[in-house]
Amino acid sequence: MRLPEKKDLFLRELYRLKDEDNYRDVTKTITSAHLAFPSLLSVRRMIGQLKDNGLIELYKSKGFWRAKLTWEGIAFCESTSFAYPDHPVIVREERTRRRLK
Repeated sequence: MRLPEKKDLFLRELYRLKDEDNYRDVTKTITSAHLAFPSLLSVRRMIGQLKDNGLIELYKSKGFWRAKLTWEGIAFCESTSFAYPDHPVIVREERTRRRLK
């Protein structure tokens, strides 16, 4: 799987799990999204790129990285993707389902 696809799946999982102010453990998010990375360095690079793009906020707590979507990240997920520009990471049914909860 290419890195743009991994970014999309990571963002999709953060979107699925998002709460207003809750940060999610990066490792658990990667696991629940069924992603595999060759090294910890590749994970750090990916989350660093997403942070630099303004799509996620990061902080480190007790040795673990935690992330949450920014408003820009939510808008990105609902409008486009890394792997397939102009095709949203989040499809309409997921947005509707999330709003109904």
